Amino acid sequence: MDFLIVINKNVRSISLVIILVFGVAFALQSQVMSSASKKRVAVIDTFHYSKTFGDIRKYRIFLPSGYDQDSEKRYPVIYFFHGWAQRYFGEMGIGYSHYDRLDDNGGDNMEAFVKKRDVIIVKIDGSNQFPSGPLNLTPWNIGTVKSFRQFPIYFEELVDFIDQGYLTISDRQYRAVSGLSMGGFMSFWVSGKYPHLLSSVGNFCGSLEFMVGPYEFPVEYNHINMHDNYEGVNVRMHYGTEDRLRYYHQDLNKIWPQVMDHYHCQIYEASHITCGMGDMFESIYQSFINPLPVPTNWHHIDVYPSFDIWGYEVSSDRIRSGFTIFKNVNKRGFNSAVRGFLPDGELMSEVDLSIRTPAIYKANTEYSICDHNARTGDYIVYTTTSDSDGIITIDVDGNEHYVGINEISDDPNISLLSLQTDNIDWLQFGRDVDLSIKLVNKGQLTGRNLDLELSSLRSTVEVKKSHTFLSQIKPGHVAEERAAFTIHIESDTVEIVRLLITVSDPNGNIWKDHYDLRVRNDEDNLEGELVVADGQVLTVVSEAVDSVTEIIGVGNGDGIANPGESIVLLIRNKGKLYRTNAFTTDEYINPNFISLRTSDSWANYDHIGPSAKFTTPVIGSDCPDGKEILFWLEYWLPNVPAHIIKRGVVKVKVEGNLDETAPVFKWLQVKNDQSIELAAYDAAGIKEVKIKMIPDKEASTIRYVRWDMPESFELKLNDQGFNADNFGGDSIFSGRIRGRASYVYRAEITLTDVLGNTVTQEYDKTIFIQDLR
Repeated sequence: MDFLIVINKNVRSISLVIILVFGVAFALQSQVMSSASKKRVAVIDTFHYSKTFGDIRKYRIFLPSGYDQDSEKRYPVIYFFHGWAQRYFGEMGIGYSHYDRLDDNGGDNMEAFVKKRDVIIVKIDGSNQFPSGPLNLTPWNIGTVKSFRQFPIYFEELVDFIDQGYLTISDRQYRAVSGLSMGGFMSFWVSGKYPHLLSSVGNFCGSLEFMVGPYEFPVEYNHINMHDNYEGVNVRMHYGTEDRLRYYHQDLNKIWPQVMDHYHCQIYEASHITCGMGDMFESIYQSFINPLPVPTNWHHIDVYPSFDIWGYEVSSDRIRSGFTIFKNVNKRGFNSAVRGFLPDGELMSEVDLSIRTPAIYKANTEYSICDHNARTGDYIVYTTTSDSDGIITIDVDGNEHYVGINEISDDPNISLLSLQTDNIDWLQFGRDVDLSIKLVNKGQLTGRNLDLELSSLRSTVEVKKSHTFLSQIKPGHVAEERAAFTIHIESDTVEIVRLLITVSDPNGNIWKDHYDLRVRNDEDNLEGELVVADGQVLTVVSEAVDSVTEIIGVGNGDGIANPGESIVLLIRNKGKLYRTNAFTTDEYINPNFISLRTSDSWANYDHIGPSAKFTTPVIGSDCPDGKEILFWLEYWLPNVPAHIIKRGVVKVKVEGNLDETAPVFKWLQVKNDQSIELAAYDAAGIKEVKIKMIPDKEASTIRYVRWDMPESFELKLNDQGFNADNFGGDSIFSGRIRGRASYVYRAEITLTDVLGNTVTQEYDKTIFIQDLR
């Protein structure tokens, strides 16, 4: 029997509600507690009105014994996200994991833990069902984003409601999240989004990757890339030896233990269930008692255009899928970027970011803002004044920025730009690898007599050369030291290494930063023949076991890599063509900051969520004839429930010296100010972009709406940083429409590169222009 209590505003009078309404129910121990226990746990199903969603949201709450007897006592809270085909009250049918009370989960359940420890557990309802919609058993609005409901945003509201209405300790130290399966995904997502609200997270068998975020522009979110989001949060994962998701969990465990000191994974002899629930919750409880320290230097990645984190307010005008990235945020500044995908997607320079700091600065005081744009190398310095509360607001675009916040005549402000391999193409096991380093001084004064030390955070990496010296770095300047350090990877199972750079000067200043490098060994298990796709019609593997026939790559379609072409490297394995994720450090690949990647979802195959990735390398127009380019390839093979990862190194020979490939259109968007932005790419560079706007009478025929049909007009876009263009030279062309009446148009796009290669194509959507007369 499920309980339902309507809680009024005065939720602290819950003892009266329980006594008056459920006195009889409490006598029936089988409803709320084990008959063998003297402690009584109140298990209550109730609801509240959500302003975030604009509707009623339900939840189940577990209240410990004695909750209604001491109004002064306060309790920590664990919020729990349920799995697929489940609700706040339990399973939708026989189910796959019962874990609430009585004998559920062999007695290792929520009720049992609340009897053991004085905590409150809140089970959130992830239903994304609408009264008029079809049955939807997928919770949390993830996987396929079907509505405007954003459960991470709702989580903040629920926490505030619970803190106001129940006897909680309303401090992040005493607040945690946990979840199962899709709810496990949510627990990692929410704790990574709100480390300032939570001290620990526990994930049971959670999926690693789903589409999430805004309904109009969702994004593919993979937890493997999000390890830096958990500063100050204890992180724990449980999964079973028979869990059908276990191979994805193994992928996670190849990365996270190498870069996180506060991550723990426990494997049980179990299937896809809440295995070791008591162990998990006990670990969370111990985090309440002994939390990690609040970070003074933090990192964060967010899918939402605007968000709050650690007292900072970030807002932007982004209306496309992407990730806003912050690194090394502290009182002296931050590093920021907006990318289309992680970890190395194209920079979204068209986005404007505004960062409002917490009140940590002197009130009404001038500060020097030093901004290094890593994409262009430009460095600007300007002054700004903090407000009466000591808050500073800084505006940047979506490029990679290293921003220093300095008092007048402040100390140097040294920041790490990069560590790169010097003597080989990429980091490998068993080789002595030389690393070069780049630093920028985003401070007011010259950094002098700098000692640089490299150390490893794991024993699997030996640092053979750990020190170097720089005489000085002037403000706004970048210093590079070639072959500054040497490392040797001791284990062939390591896939990523985290290295720590410590910079110090004679004045006692110390700057620390970490840098992650992926390991790509010279494996030889591609098991197939290399095929270069440069515009042929081919049948390739899709969605693990299906296939699709389409044009693959962009070029003349002769199967030979030529300058200017966009190629997809395929492996023919047992008669099937598999697209690959190709990596290279060659200077002739992906000029003009091009970075193209596509996802091939396996959700319909293994019903788990992740996707295989494949890239489209673009060959530079100036690539010499006969140049051999080294690529490291990866692709997946299906083997239920596993995915077999194939890797290896290949050489691709570029032939010819003439780029005859026209520019490639990527996307178009109309912004709120009726400016148009169009993105395209070309190996040589794009010279001209024109759009012919053609009135679409059929699309403009709307009942009860009358308007005069306008004439066609042509709009020439620019990439020079003016007339609605946010940033020059980023291959995003912009223009502003003026003096036009409201109407729906078709768009004919003409792109011409600097070599004269031209293409004209029709945009596959209609464009509505509002009245601008």
